[in-house]
Amino acid sequence: MKKLAVLLSFFITISFITILAHADCRGCCSRNEGVVCVDGVTKCRDGSPLSSKCKSKGCNKCGSSAQALALNKNREPVSVDKTCEFNSDFRCNGHVKYGIPGPEDQLLCRESYAVGYDNDKKVPSWVAYHLTPDSVNKKFKRSNKFKSDTQIPVKYRSTLSDYKGTGYDRGHMAASATVDSSYNAMMESFLLSNMAPQLPGLNRQGWRYLEEYIRKWTNQRGELFVVTGSLFEGPHKIIGNSVHVPSHFYKVVFDAISKDAIAFIVPHKAITKGELQEFIVSVDEVEARTGLDFNNLLDDSIENDIENKVENLW
Repeated sequence: MKKLAVLLSFFITISFITILAHADCRGCCSRNEGVVCVDGVTKCRDGSPLSSKCKSKGCNKCGSSAQALALNKNREPVSVDKTCEFNSDFRCNGHVKYGIPGPEDQLLCRESYAVGYDNDKKVPSWVAYHLTPDSVNKKFKRSNKFKSDTQIPVKYRSTLSDYKGTGYDRGHMAASATVDSSYNAMMESFLLSNMAPQLPGLNRQGWRYLEEYIRKWTNQRGELFVVTGSLFEGPHKIIGNSVHVPSHFYKVVFDAISKDAIAFIVPHKAITKGELQEFIVSVDEVEARTGLDFNNLLDDSIENDIENKVENLW
């Protein structure tokens, strides 16, 4: 019995020392909800960006010498390396080849895109898709068969009735005309987990033209990786049964061949084609305002080089 007590005391002491060793990284997130490791990169579970100080200590890398404490899906402390196991196998047909932007509440894999879904807001935080000339030039007749996503629990699922009579379009994040490389892919593009409320003046004008640009750029450049989604800044509307209306939308487009990127943050209002140039920002700005981390599997020197630039319209 005495030996058991000694062993127990030893393990408690070791656990306490381990927690202290991880303490350097515990204050990295604004609400101190802990971090999660996604594809080798540590991210804040509350969506806030890691501070520069934390990054300088290596807290943004799984398995670093200054490892952070993480929370598992049950909000229990675990080591960062163990948390990496949750999403390390999520590649989704190559759509997140260069890294998952953020852990989110639910990861959904489709034939032509991947989703990081926000349960509370009932919209995708991000949608990622890999494009080639072969994929964007295949066309299947648009079905317009919008439907709820049954892979999402009912209480977090948006429905057709949430949008009815609100004045908002069911705005595709991965455009049907872009990811319709097969009949199944086209049908999947109409799942509401790929939608967010959009004003017609944006969805049918500037946003549509931006999607056309992306298809043109794919043909010109050969291969693109796109991440697009919702941004919530300040007060925003809620429609239906708690479906949140974004204040802005973003797109990050990465040219994997030339190692180049262009990014947009578009306010949620009517936008013309000619105004799109005004909303080009750096990838770093999108990361700062969303709390996401794009292309995090690239070599740091390449990632830093492409993400701090503000491009002209390609």
